[in-house]
Parts: sequence; C-alpha cells; structure tokens
Amino acid sequence: MKPSLLTLGIFLLSFGALLSPLSFFLLQNIPLTSLGLATLILGISSIMLPEEPMPKREVMALFKDSIKNFDLFFEEVRPKGKAVYLAEDEAVYVFVPFAKEAPPATELARAPKRLITEAGGRPVLMLLSPVAEMIRGLGGGLEEALRELVVEKLELAEGLKLVAKKDEFIIELEGVKIDDSKGFRRSSAGSVCALISASLLAKLTKSCLKLAEERGEGGRLSIRLLKHE
Repeated sequence: MKPSLLTLGIFLLSFGALLSPLSFFLLQNIPLTSLGLATLILGISSIMLPEEPMPKREVMALFKDSIKNFDLFFEEVRPKGKAVYLAEDEAVYVFVPFAKEAPPATELARAPKRLITEAGGRPVLMLLSPVAEMIRGLGGGLEEALRELVVEKLELAEGLKLVAKKDEFIIELEGVKIDDSKGFRRSSAGSVCALISASLLAKLTKSCLKLAEERGEGGRLSIRLLKHE
C-alpha cells in the first residue's frame, strides 16, 4: 500500500471513531453521527483495499476497533428487531427496526438515507455495512466467496460451509476465533461473522436478507438467513 493511502485510511478511521460516538452521545446530532460512521467506514475501506497488503494481524486489529464502535452505538440505541440486509448499487445497508418486525423490503428500499430513518411508517436504524468495499473482486461461487473473506482474509474461523436453498441460507462455521456472544449488536444485527456473511450474500445475490437465527456451541456457529420480502 502506498504510505499516503495508509495514512489517509488511519486518519479517517480515527476521526470517524471519535466523531460518531461524540456526536450521538454528547451532541445528539444525527447528521454528524452519520458523517462519523461514513468516515469510519471509508477509513476501513481505504486500509483494507491495499496495493501491497497489510499484515493480517494489523487488519484484524483495525477491524475489531470498528466493531467496538458499532457495539457502543447499539448499546445506546438498543433496537429490538432483527437486522435486515439490503444491497443497493455498491453499498450494503443494515436496517435494524426498533419494533420487533422489520418493514417490507420495498419500503426499506424507498427509505430516506438517514441514520434513523422511516420505512412503512415505522422508525428503523439504517447503517452502512463495512463489508461493501471488502467484497469487491471476490470471485467464484457463494461459498467460495464467503470462505475467502471470512476464513482466509479476516481469519474469523477455520472452516465454513454454506447450504443455499430457495429462500434460505445456512452458514456453518467451525473453529470460530472471535467471541462476541453478548450485547445489543449481537442480538439484533448478529455476530461479526453473521454481519459479514449476511452483507456479502445480500450483495452477491442482490436480495434482501433477514437474520433469522444464530446458534453457537464451543467453536461452532450456525447462522440462518431468510429472504425478506
């Protein structure tokens, strides 16, 4: 990676990590919070799309820091519903309803681009997934793309298997290396592995996916995603 690009990525990541929680918790300013999250994601993207790859240990450290900021945000907002993942152009949006059920996919697609937006007359949290830039260039089938990102690039697990059905995806992970079994982000948007897998599959299949269930035991994790209409 060119030093100037690396420096820019670190600067954007640091600035976004500082601006987003301060804007939301202290200033209670939604536009500034959105700007902070966007800057945070842009910084991650700049770092994780290198010309000369960074060491994986450094990439993972930066990625974990970004997830911690998402955790702080979810702990403050505390949404109740399960996340819905929707790809649009080059972006992947994570919609988290404050009520138990998410609005229909058609309403989510028409929702104004705001941090706390409205779809079908109901308020929902709207976040940009940090995975959108990371999945560019991933080839092969769905399982191969998932394995390349989750197992090889980010080293979040040792093995991965995908079962794809008409309206359902089941991702089976073995040797999961990251423990995030608690918190509002886990209960609504899913684990780190679920967040990444759902974002990638929504992007590659051009469909709207809902996190239906997660089950984990030991180093194993099962993620169930359903098409959301």
